[in-house]
Amino acid sequence: MEEGSISDDPLFVNPAARDYHLLPISPCIRSGWPNAQMPEVDIDLEPFPLGRRPDIGADQFVDSDRDLMPVYWEGKHLRTIDALPEGDFDSDGLSNLDELWNRCDPANVDTDADGLNDGFEVHELKTNPNDVDTDDDGVSDGDELFAGTDPLDPNSLFRVEAILPEQGRLDFLITWFAVPGGTYRLHFSPDLASWQPMDDLIVADGPIAAARFKSHGTVHKKFFRVEFLP
Repeated sequence: MEEGSISDDPLFVNPAARDYHLLPISPCIRSGWPNAQMPEVDIDLEPFPLGRRPDIGADQFVDSDRDLMPVYWEGKHLRTIDALPEGDFDSDGLSNLDELWNRCDPANVDTDADGLNDGFEVHELKTNPNDVDTDDDGVSDGDELFAGTDPLDPNSLFRVEAILPEQGRLDFLITWFAVPGGTYRLHFSPDLASWQPMDDLIVADGPIAAARFKSHGTVHKKFFRVEFLP
């Protein structure tokens, strides 16, 4: 590898948000070519360091108070360069330093707008506070928590699992994944346009709930959906 080059992840602050500043553990820090002719300032108008190797890239990691939070980041998000790393600017349960490590917005309690507090996602759910749908199953982390499915498992979905004809009858048994103790209502439709709720509410007594649809002796095309009632 040529001197002044790396092949590792450069560990930018938040590349998804086009923030290509360096985290304090970035391998780019002090890894630049020592004899390169440097400009006077970096992208934040901070002076390039003297007496040591420069950082690779347009950003030079500057942490004048040695709290592991770069000066530009403190000024931009916390409005002061004297913020404490253990402080919690937005009171979301993540310290200012943890906000940086997790690539969160320290002035926003819900960085990814999924309806969940950043601190709760990091400490309790172990979901990504920067990704509205951590397991990429098409359902937001907040909606998964509400429905009782696992936001870390793409196969855990709130959906009808089976529609089973009952032997010797024209009735159907509809089953779905459920939250024990959760209340549900089954809806049916002949055309996916008009929906009619069934009268009975179903309270799940386990991880699978079921409802019986009575056809009253006639068989027509039917579609089903399940509503979770808070």
